[in-house]
Amino acid sequence: MLIKCKTKSPRVKGITFHPSLHFLLASMHSGEIQLWNYLNSSLVDVFEYHEGPVRGIDFHPLQPLFASGGDDTNVVVWDFKQKKMLFAMSGHNDYVRTVQFHPNYPWIVSSSDDQTVRIWNWQGRSCISVLQGHMHYVMCARFHPSKDLLVSASLDQTARIWDITQLREKNCAIQGVVGQSGSNLLSNVHMISCGNGHSAQSDLGRKTDRVPFTDVTCLYTLVGHEKGVNWAVFHDVLPCAITASDDKTIRVWRFNGPNIWQTNILKGHTNNICSLIMHPNNINYLLSVSEDKSIKVWDTKKWTLAHTFMLEKDRFWIVQSAKDSNYIAAGHDSGLIVFKLFKERPIVTVVGNTLYYVWNDSIYSSNIEKELELSREEAKKSTPEVAEVKEHRCVRHCAAHDDHSHGMTLDDFLGFSTCMHQNSLENQDKSQIRDDLVFPSPSGDFCKKNRTKILLINGVADSESIVKRFMTALLIQTPIPPDVGATGGLIFPFSMHYNHYCADKSVFLVNYNYKGRSFYEIMIRENATNNLSDHRATCHIGEAVSSCFVSRSLVAAINPSGKMTVHNLDGEEASEIGIDMKLDKIFSVCVNIVLVWSSSENAIVLYDVAMRKTLCTAHGTLGKLCDVIVSKSKKLIAAVYRKFVVIFDRDLKKLASVEMQGRVKTAAWHENNALFFATSDRIYYLMVNGDLGVMRSIDKPVYIIRIKDNALYVMQRNHKCYKMEIVSNEFLFKMALYHNKIETAKKLIETGKVHGYAMVSYLIEKGHPSLARMIIRDPQMRFDLALSCGNLDDAYEDAQVLDDVEAWKSLGDAALEQGNCVISEVAFQKAKLFEKLTMLYVITGNTIKLKKMMNICKFRNDIPSTVQHALYLGDMGELANILKENKKSKLAEICEATYAINGKAAEGGRPNTFYMVPPQPVHRATVENVNWPVTPLEAVVREPLCYDDADAGEADIDIVTMEEANQNKPSQVNADIWGTIDEIDSMEYANDSANVTEEAEEQCKIHDSRCRSPLDFISIGETGRALDALERSFGLDDRASLEEILAKAHISSEASHQSQSQYAENWSRILNHEHVAGIMNRGYAHVTAGAFEDAITEFRHALKHWIFLVSAGSRDYIDQCRIYVTAMLLEGERERLAETDTRRSLELAAYFSCCNLLPQHQYLVMRRTMGIMWKAQNYKTAARIVTRLLSQDVSSIEGAEEEMQKAKKIYALCEQKGIETYSLDYDEDDERDLNICTISLVKTQGQPTVQCRFCNAVALEKYVSQICNICRLCKLTR
Repeated sequence: MLIKCKTKSPRVKGITFHPSLHFLLASMHSGEIQLWNYLNSSLVDVFEYHEGPVRGIDFHPLQPLFASGGDDTNVVVWDFKQKKMLFAMSGHNDYVRTVQFHPNYPWIVSSSDDQTVRIWNWQGRSCISVLQGHMHYVMCARFHPSKDLLVSASLDQTARIWDITQLREKNCAIQGVVGQSGSNLLSNVHMISCGNGHSAQSDLGRKTDRVPFTDVTCLYTLVGHEKGVNWAVFHDVLPCAITASDDKTIRVWRFNGPNIWQTNILKGHTNNICSLIMHPNNINYLLSVSEDKSIKVWDTKKWTLAHTFMLEKDRFWIVQSAKDSNYIAAGHDSGLIVFKLFKERPIVTVVGNTLYYVWNDSIYSSNIEKELELSREEAKKSTPEVAEVKEHRCVRHCAAHDDHSHGMTLDDFLGFSTCMHQNSLENQDKSQIRDDLVFPSPSGDFCKKNRTKILLINGVADSESIVKRFMTALLIQTPIPPDVGATGGLIFPFSMHYNHYCADKSVFLVNYNYKGRSFYEIMIRENATNNLSDHRATCHIGEAVSSCFVSRSLVAAINPSGKMTVHNLDGEEASEIGIDMKLDKIFSVCVNIVLVWSSSENAIVLYDVAMRKTLCTAHGTLGKLCDVIVSKSKKLIAAVYRKFVVIFDRDLKKLASVEMQGRVKTAAWHENNALFFATSDRIYYLMVNGDLGVMRSIDKPVYIIRIKDNALYVMQRNHKCYKMEIVSNEFLFKMALYHNKIETAKKLIETGKVHGYAMVSYLIEKGHPSLARMIIRDPQMRFDLALSCGNLDDAYEDAQVLDDVEAWKSLGDAALEQGNCVISEVAFQKAKLFEKLTMLYVITGNTIKLKKMMNICKFRNDIPSTVQHALYLGDMGELANILKENKKSKLAEICEATYAINGKAAEGGRPNTFYMVPPQPVHRATVENVNWPVTPLEAVVREPLCYDDADAGEADIDIVTMEEANQNKPSQVNADIWGTIDEIDSMEYANDSANVTEEAEEQCKIHDSRCRSPLDFISIGETGRALDALERSFGLDDRASLEEILAKAHISSEASHQSQSQYAENWSRILNHEHVAGIMNRGYAHVTAGAFEDAITEFRHALKHWIFLVSAGSRDYIDQCRIYVTAMLLEGERERLAETDTRRSLELAAYFSCCNLLPQHQYLVMRRTMGIMWKAQNYKTAARIVTRLLSQDVSSIEGAEEEMQKAKKIYALCEQKGIETYSLDYDEDDERDLNICTISLVKTQGQPTVQCRFCNAVALEKYVSQICNICRLCKLTR
């Protein structure tokens, strides 16, 4: 049992889950109704109205309503969104026991101690039917989920099934619902009439009771219980009803036509059974609760007891299930619990395109891309159907891997129906629920059908399990299982690790729980190329609460005492690490570096296992650490807690963190700069600079398993894979800003993909006001933003649009503060702020405009301003004229006399004197230099911190791409051969770091021979034994070629005295994925340049390295080398025969176009083949090639769109001509699966063939024992 929520409250009498939200209602014996968010165990609201206990409660399927019924005899309808009671319906004369909304119609059914069942029209607020017939309290009444049936249970020791068809036909008219699902019917239901029929009492017989004066017919009366019946439900799929009684039994009734009969009696409870439910989602379990303080789980496939959960003090009263999940809630005397019977979180890891998945006791594998295609096909084909009953075993098979056991257990054979296990629910909390699992996950049906079982988990053995499995084999007369000593009970895996440090074999580590203890198991899949459906390859089983791989041959584990130990793959302890704290979890960071977590110290520690020293420590009370995800570059570490996500660098310095309201499910890195993580309802992203955002909302929880090519690969709780494209423009925009790609950010804004005031605030905060201004459409906001940022030019443009006095005034003031006289002058002119204009001209010494301003003042008849301007200009003659014009002649005369204007001078004045004028500007500003000089500050471009480059020796096989491995410039396309395609992107390859520590080397020496690979022998200097191993595995014939490669790493004892670790370092530089990636990259470059012979040489050289690195992860790359060598051989033969055998030459060209090359090369090949066929007048074949060419995605190929337009014209001409000059052995099947002999280059056409066990090249049987023409290393064998 996985407990999600536990509450403390008065006795809970009723529970209901919301159909879509994570809320539940609990009705209390105290009269309260509590609304709980069960995902975070928080009380949302409390509703009070009823007087006395509230026993019945139910949510409406669609609307924000719920109904309740209690001891006050009322049926009440509430609106939980408005947090109020809407209305109460009265009619019952005694306690109301249960209420339920109809799934499709506006009805509520209620049962009561007044011995009746009532059906209410809640829209009309009236009773439309009264069902009478029971002779005692009616304890329960429930609608059928899909049919016009209703079941009721009573203390008169009977249950009844009623037909409500006539009631529906009489009272409801459904308009326009053709083709709609049942969930949409509700809004289309209209009541025709409202009746209040009262039916007469019927006898207690088995025959059909037809009560007069009612629209409801009693179809069946279920008689058989010895005491009162407390609960009754319909089976979700089968025509069955299930009843629970005070006689401590559960009875199953099947009905068909006029007949009904009892099929099963379930015994096991020791007191009154109060309630029961069918497990949601058609999972074949039945749950019942009783006053004996237990929850019992029954297997409805065998109708036997599977498990019992007990409380010590509290009696259970009610059990209900969620409609859209596997959550179940049970109410008892002191509260309620919400739980699930099994874990739904998938345990997966992805290596390349291979998905490894643990389900119960097996490891499965599949190609994730093919699985996505299958999921899409199933989604297209899926139609609403009646679900079939699924079989889910309640206990693990005792002989689960014995083909003769026929799936029987000892319990099946002996007919046991007793409780095999009992768990106490007392003192359980969410940190302990893992140990209480007893049911296997039922989500593996898809896995069993579509994934390949590759390994079985042995588990630990105990005497009880061994005896049980041995007795089972004897009783059913089958051979004793070979795995009789393996786990006899259920094991519950909780994590799986793949050894990324080991390139040549698949090594898995699975952590699981068994009987309350934690173990880890190391498994090696020695022959990774074969699908082994029943293969056990366990190296070691140990007890540990957490474990992980440290290097190629070392495992670190936390033992139950909290100490970390290091083991080799065989479990031999190498050392115990002395960290002075009790540890709880361990995670691998990179080779020899682990991160450990201590809950007691609230600390995470980065530890170097090889150096045996603590690198750094970080403290923080953030709760339980759930997972640690390391970025591809190994430079960033994301710690995922229950409700926190924290990003650290390699020094455990916190870069970003966020606290969530709900629990964080999973997380994955997007490149090396953002972390995507999922909660129950959303997918978020957290960037290393601290930016947080929502990528999308989700209906159901998903688990992110990887991020690739701008897409999320996720698993839902049905354990199917799905692909979600990252279409968050906000995320792409923030990433562009983080990397200072301003042009990309501008394009997103210009195309309208980024908008909203939140983004405006974000851009202003990040120092990009110009980008923020591009988002804003309101001129006033744009103007305010430009002013606040001091951008006068933009503000001027916005002010012109606004053309408002206040805007011009604000712009003028801002411009004056910055010394921009030109803009301030225009702004003051537009705003007609003459005083400020005058001051501006005085300050700048612009006397010409001051004179104009004085004339303007005259025109406005503004005498004071005119006088003021005359004084500014020192024009006393103008001042005197102004005084005269305004009838101030005396003052004008005084002014003239004072300043000797017009020949007038005051008496006693000195001759030949002039009045002083105001100072003239020494430097008159021109238009070019009128503005104050402003020194522009260079924009501070914050370089993003780079976390992309992995340190040598730390990257694993899922990290380094071919582009990173090959630092040479991309080769140019040979236009003479291919055309005008300029840029070819290399495919990504995984890189493997083969660093071997001294401890790892010593453990390699003591490995058992069954675990050794060629790299193991090479690492200890035994190259001859390595070649012998290749000869046994693949039929190696040309040892000399490989010896040349190994000679590069060979250190002669005479020439040098290097240590073993130095030797291991030498060969690891050559025999690793990065080095081979560079070789293959050179091959691709030769193909692009049209140098096909050189390409063959490079790809064959790469195969000579791949033979030492054969694994599930490298198989795709070996196949790619084979395909390219085959393609180059076809083209070389075509060129040789072009002049002598045209038909055969065309045939080889067609085969060349069928080779599965990289998309860029495939485009070039088909384009060229199209031209060859056109010149040879094989127009039909040319048209077929053009069709394939047009179906390609060429959006990433420069210049391809123009070529595609030409190809369409060629296709039209080919269709018009319709001539085929040469008949070719070439058809559509070759395009999908070309089977060709790699020696004779002819189609095999079903003939017997031989194969190279290394590169999988195929040839006709007559070439058996010859050396492979592709790799030139191994012999061809049958």
